[in-house]
Amino acid sequence: MRNRYIILFLFLVIAFIGCEKEKDPRFRIKNDLDFDNYFQIQQYQGAASSVLTDSIYVETGTVTDYRNFGAGSYLVTTLEDPIVTVPFSIEKNKTYTIEFYVNASQISVGRVVQP
Repeated sequence: MRNRYIILFLFLVIAFIGCEKEKDPRFRIKNDLDFDNYFQIQQYQGAASSVLTDSIYVETGTVTDYRNFGAGSYLVTTLEDPIVTVPFSIEKNKTYTIEFYVNASQISVGRVVQP
């Protein structure tokens, strides 16, 4: 009789884990450039693109809060000179940091980091 309860319990646990909801991906912007900057987020669907945010102001040495976005292809761009763009694709249940920084050659660059 006890074996039946154990099997039922294991079945319920497996069913609960298998039904876990998928979460929208999240990302944030980290500004390690030498100056404050405005950033813009665009989403691409085929040949069309749409601007998702007017602009996000990020002071140098700081990071924004995480924002939820749908899975898909995106482009984050600085709006101040120099213009730096970071294209990337995001997937459900993942968290990303879009980092803008100055490399060893003193060139402003960006990259996607998955913590």
